Amino acid sequence: MGTVEQLKVRMFAVAQGVWIMARTLGRAVLGPERFDRLIKKTGLREFKSRTWLSRKVMPDGNEILYRPHDQCIVEEVYERGVYSGVEISAGQTVVDVGAHIGIFSLMAARREGPMGRVIAFEPSPCTLELLRRNLAVNGLAWVKLHPVALAEAEGTADFFVADDAANNPVADTLSA
Repeated sequence: MGTVEQLKVRMFAVAQGVWIMARTLGRAVLGPERFDRLIKKTGLREFKSRTWLSRKVMPDGNEILYRPHDQCIVEEVYERGVYSGVEISAGQTVVDVGAHIGIFSLMAARREGPMGRVIAFEPSPCTLELLRRNLAVNGLAWVKLHPVALAEAEGTADFFVADDAANNPVADTLSA
């Protein structure tokens, strides 16, 4: 990770710490419901989520929008080449389960082109929104996105979205 990226991640960590402290204090003083209504009414959470995004153009031409703590995923796929041995060619079908912000889906879609198919599954609402933005920015209309979780058996389950899921990609879960 370069110096600028390291600085961004550190700045994000500090800002996140301040946010958590302010949220804790605000909820203690105003009560959780009043504080959360105030934050929602002011649009602060959405502003924070939009302004803390980084943008990077990858070697294959994909433009990636990501949160500072998603840097490790960008590095895993593109810079460390974790999937470089995976053969994806034009016209294939690729399934991305737990697509997150779309790093692997974008790479696969670029490799296979519009004659292929990428089917991406991502249940987390905040992460899903960033995945949609990444697909739109790159014009990858052949990627089919499904906002659901997958399991080994058919059924339904409650999905719990964490308080600050916009800034914590692993905060959403199937258990309370």
